[in-house]
Amino acid sequence: MKYRTRSAATENIQKTFINTPEDIISVEGIFKAWERNLEKVKDNKSWLSNKLTHWKYHNLVKPIYSFKTGHRVLEKIQLTLEGKKAIGRVGEDVVTANTSNGIKKITFEDIMKEIPRIRKENPDFNITLSVTPRD
Repeated sequence: MKYRTRSAATENIQKTFINTPEDIISVEGIFKAWERNLEKVKDNKSWLSNKLTHWKYHNLVKPIYSFKTGHRVLEKIQLTLEGKKAIGRVGEDVVTANTSNGIKKITFEDIMKEIPRIRKENPDFNITLSVTPRD
């Protein structure tokens, strides 16, 4: 069954995160990405529950819950490292910039700007950068 394959789950994740550079998306953001009718709350919860089960099975996302009036409520989902790799946000295949000839020289300044973003997007990792002068 196609809906149970990893490739189908990856396609779903791509559609979900296509309009956001962030690796976390709110439940409402998910419904908007899929053009769901926001007034059909019960249908949307059911639909998302099925999607989330599929995405978690393939280790592509992790749910982020809050506690409201004693109940656990799904607030957001976050891409896992596997999810980021699956949709091309990390790994060797990631293209950082497009120029007229397709090649961009990455400068030290570029790296220094990216480190805080990478730390924020990957809270499960201790990311450090060490720079020392040559002797």
